[in-house]
Amino acid sequence: MNIVIVPMLAVGFMGIFLLPELEASDTVAVQTAVDNLPAILAGILGAGTLAAAMSSAEPCLHAISLSYTVDIAKPVFGVGDEMTGILTRWLVFPLAALVVAPIAIINPASLVYILPIGYGFMGQTFSAILGMFFWPRATKQGAFWGLLAGFIVTLVFSVWVPHPLGVHAGIWGLLVNLPVFVAVSLATKPASYSTIERFFPDMVEEIYEPEVRRTEGATAK
Repeated sequence: MNIVIVPMLAVGFMGIFLLPELEASDTVAVQTAVDNLPAILAGILGAGTLAAAMSSAEPCLHAISLSYTVDIAKPVFGVGDEMTGILTRWLVFPLAALVVAPIAIINPASLVYILPIGYGFMGQTFSAILGMFFWPRATKQGAFWGLLAGFIVTLVFSVWVPHPLGVHAGIWGLLVNLPVFVAVSLATKPASYSTIERFFPDMVEEIYEPEVRRTEGATAK
């Protein structure tokens, strides 16, 4: 990966001097090729750039489609494994046509801008991952509402109120996500005794101590 990045850094710095008036920084390599190379070589470079973009977008679309079918359609509607596979493949087309394409046409942006925006939304999973590995009192309700709150804040500060105070929208989302996650988790019932005992055996008694004592007292009577 680094072997590919180093030459591209050189191309980027060259573009600063060769094309100082270039507005779209993402087109520096293609524009430099069009201005300095034969048309055939410039076309090959453009085709390679398009192929790289397609190969990067394809797994993202499939991951989103798989998440919708496996995490939503299968448990909510009782879809079988075979139908889940079919839905996963076919859901790619409406996602690309009805979500990705309109956003790309209505609000085009550079790849440099799209990347941190994507990471801002992906970063909202931080609280849930943190709770999953380090906080046994975390609950699925807390994770859900934290993710939802963080997603909404990140969306608002990415589209309508871009980056207040110069702070990235994903950070603002986490600042809302984390307290909502903690508050809802503490306000809802923890995971079952057996689940916590399986993953956090040293902390299960601390969480379920009142219930355990009550059960032991009832058994003794």
